[in-house]
Amino acid sequence: MPGYGVLLFPGNFMLVYVWHPLFTEEIDFWPKLALQLSGQFIVVVAFTALLACLIKRLLPACWP
Repeated sequence: MPGYGVLLFPGNFMLVYVWHPLFTEEIDFWPKLALQLSGQFIVVVAFTALLACLIKRLLPACWP
């Protein structure tokens, strides 16, 4: 699937820069999948919250 790297970037970012330093040895598939999905969720929620706050401050008349 073209562009899957963009969709998985938040999860891969969390795996490489947050979880990998904590777990230096190789871990099994299911724990790694859980860490990637939680990292994906955390990064996307944080980015969405930041974007919502910026829109709310920049466009106060359009926000109910």
